[in-house]
Amino acid sequence: MGMSIQDEQTATPATVDEFHVALTKATRETIRSLLFENDRFRSMPERGLIAVLRPSSGQNRVTYLIEEVVPPEQGDIQFDGGLDFGREYSRRARELAQARDEAGLLYLHTHLPGGNTPSAKDTEVARDSLFRDARKLGDDRPFAMGIVTEDGGWSIMSFEFDTPSVAEEVGDGGYSEYAARTRRASAVRIFGDRFQKIPTDVEATGAAAALTDADMEIHDSIDVENFWGSAGQARLSALRVGIVGLGGGGSILAPTLARLGVAEEVLVDFDLVDHANLNRAMGATTVDADVHRPKVQVAARTARAAATNPGFTVREVQASVSEDHPDYGAILDLLDCDIIFDATDADNATRVLDEISHAHLIPVIGGGTDTNVEPGEQTFGERAAISTIVVGPEHTCQRCAGTYDDESARQAMERNDQGGPDNYGVDDVLEDDDRVISMMPTNLVATGLMQLRLLDLVLGLSGGIPAEMRFNPLTWEMRPKLISHNEGCVHQEIIGIGDTVNLNLGTDWTYKRLREAGN
Repeated sequence: MGMSIQDEQTATPATVDEFHVALTKATRETIRSLLFENDRFRSMPERGLIAVLRPSSGQNRVTYLIEEVVPPEQGDIQFDGGLDFGREYSRRARELAQARDEAGLLYLHTHLPGGNTPSAKDTEVARDSLFRDARKLGDDRPFAMGIVTEDGGWSIMSFEFDTPSVAEEVGDGGYSEYAARTRRASAVRIFGDRFQKIPTDVEATGAAAALTDADMEIHDSIDVENFWGSAGQARLSALRVGIVGLGGGGSILAPTLARLGVAEEVLVDFDLVDHANLNRAMGATTVDADVHRPKVQVAARTARAAATNPGFTVREVQASVSEDHPDYGAILDLLDCDIIFDATDADNATRVLDEISHAHLIPVIGGGTDTNVEPGEQTFGERAAISTIVVGPEHTCQRCAGTYDDESARQAMERNDQGGPDNYGVDDVLEDDDRVISMMPTNLVATGLMQLRLLDLVLGLSGGIPAEMRFNPLTWEMRPKLISHNEGCVHQEIIGIGDTVNLNLGTDWTYKRLREAGN
């Protein structure tokens, strides 16, 4: 069981609607240190470095991930009227990329503050260098040039080449550096203890962009006024958020995130509303249950009704996060997201979201409720908890937090032909004793805390609570669980590797039963 996105996806920046660049905060700090704080290069008008890129290919967006910086050594960078990356430096970078699946190169250099637009000379030099690299590494890898300024400005341009593979193609204009297809990124996403979506020199709208305070003039019909002001609202209004699982938690998140003013929601669930789950489906009606309406349709309806962003859009994805069949899987749609909410109680889906967060540098905010109610009791158990967690390279993963283990995730993917109280619409009517307990008040608390984690991650509204927060509804205590990645955590080995990660996908038997039942 397992599949990498490269097995199914051939998207490139030139063929999709959006192109972004993403990196961890630690990588960003390395870049800043080498380019702006290194005394060796301070006397040079321009400074530069080379980094290794990996592709992250979604349904409508390609992101180039800056996986690792190749530090320049003495003599690697020269400036003589223009910046020159030494041949030996390029060779070392190519060797590093060659050893990694699907890895390419980024040539990054500095401009003066406010000057992040590439010149014709910048483009020419990068084109020639990258074409040489493409001929040696293969033209199916990611190649790009970039500019960064000391005041935080970015510009990134991708280059796609068709390099000559036979002698007859050498000298053919279609197989030369001059036939490169280029695309400029519309945003740079940085994920560390916080999440930043930084604008570039390219104008864009909606979730393709990274809005600034000034951009809010075009969003003046957003009917919200919060203490984070227009600058904070601009950041929220450029987010595309995914919600996985539209039951008791996700059905609440859909309208409330839309009310916050996000740009787009990607709603993922293959389940249907029926009378067995109506008691915990916010916004669903008895008519929805009677006709077995897909949960994604109900959540989309409530989100649109609640939206305050005039450009708000919804993507309905009736599919499974754990499914490897491209017609029934949701992975590509989730890779278009800036942030993902994990509102599912399926262990393998949570494991896959752990993998996506680390490999594709997409924050995941998880949350849920464990009432710990003993049979016959009507009070919360001593170990009852409403928990929220932020997942990512500089946070932790839900495996290390104990939300699941590898065995429970494996068992969740085993074939199971049994019906049950949450059989995804296959069982039309259940006895009252078989119904899953609804705890809408605890779901409201959990989803409220998840949204506070979003506001902290994007706007920095609190002190940056680390890892997992737990609220005990029996004792009314709120406490942080200060956790980090365990030593040897498997997710630490896949940070920033993008499409080449081997996701734990397979046949989602519950979804398969639902389809075969004709629902």
